[in-house]
Amino acid sequence: MRTYDKFLQTWGPKIPVKIKVFLWFLYLERLITKVYRSRWAPLDATDCTLCMAAPETVTHLFCTCQVVREFWAQVGRTTGLQTSFQTLDELWAVGKAMKRADDNSLVAVISQSIVPVGAWTIWRMRNDTVFNGVRVYQENMWEMFSGCMWEWGRYIAKANEVHFREGALQIVG
Repeated sequence: MRTYDKFLQTWGPKIPVKIKVFLWFLYLERLITKVYRSRWAPLDATDCTLCMAAPETVTHLFCTCQVVREFWAQVGRTTGLQTSFQTLDELWAVGKAMKRADDNSLVAVISQSIVPVGAWTIWRMRNDTVFNGVRVYQENMWEMFSGCMWEWGRYIAKANEVHFREGALQIVG
């Protein structure tokens, strides 16, 4: 994916600025994962914080980690997101496809934030584990994801309720 496309996909959606900055670092693969940190200081272990089965790289953490795959599968079942991606470029392509070019409705605009919200949820849960010793459970990840979608959706749509039902985004009032 071209850098300009990545720039638009990062800065285009109506999401909080701190998430846009996070996404830009994710696009550049400059998030401080264990493998990235080991470049400066040797670490005892670079295993993934969530699954402990592979080195914690950006691609592994957001695309191929078993815990994350289960989370994305649940997001996919609920939102209609295609979850067959294995690389960051494929993840961004899936996110870009959520907003159809011919559809400028609020549903399309809110749907465009599904991948950013999912990525932000993964990063926050990973950091809770690293810095606070919190154990990650699917229910916690899903609760954080739905809460962010609800908050951001209400902000964007100025609606009373924003939720997913049967794979479709519902905006009420």
